[in-house]
Amino acid sequence: MSEIIYTSEPSGTCPVQAEGTINGYPFYFRSRHMRWSIRVARNKDGDPFDDDAWYFEEDYPSKEGEEHLRRVSAGYAAKEECIKFIERCAETFISKEL
Repeated sequence: MSEIIYTSEPSGTCPVQAEGTINGYPFYFRSRHMRWSIRVARNKDGDPFDDDAWYFEEDYPSKEGEEHLRRVSAGYAAKEECIKFIERCAETFISKEL
């Protein structure tokens, strides 16, 4: 189980960004263009932008009927969508990396 504490909840547009910790490990989330991603420091006192940070990204899912907007859609991702992505990635990080 992961504990996510936000220092900055998902907000903004182009990009949507968030920061915080996952079980004490700093993370950075970004959603822009067609992709969303997360970086998590491998040490609790580390930086999510260190070269050895855990990194995951995937295509932002297009909504039916909005495929023509796919090129920019991730930059307008809803807060709730971003939180679900972060939660899913947090579980993967915890299960695979720790």
